Amino acid sequence: MEYLTTAEVAELKGITERHVRRLCQSDKLEHTEKDDAANNRTEYLVPLAALTEKHLLNQRDYSWALFCFQNPDKKDPYGI
Repeated sequence: MEYLTTAEVAELKGITERHVRRLCQSDKLEHTEKDDAANNRTEYLVPLAALTEKHLLNQRDYSWALFCFQNPDKKDPYGI
């Protein structure tokens, strides 16, 4: 299963990392807590599959995100 950091989710959604953390804290976004978090801060990892929920990503964005994480060396699936 692919996991995204709060920064990656924020970039995909166009929202702040703080808002993503609030969604995780209020259990509105499926997540797991990172075991070896630095600085004694709680860090959240969000499964890519959780972003297909109605309020998070549409199918096109999900497909793009999945492509990017499966092919980190490629910039564009269409070669543009």
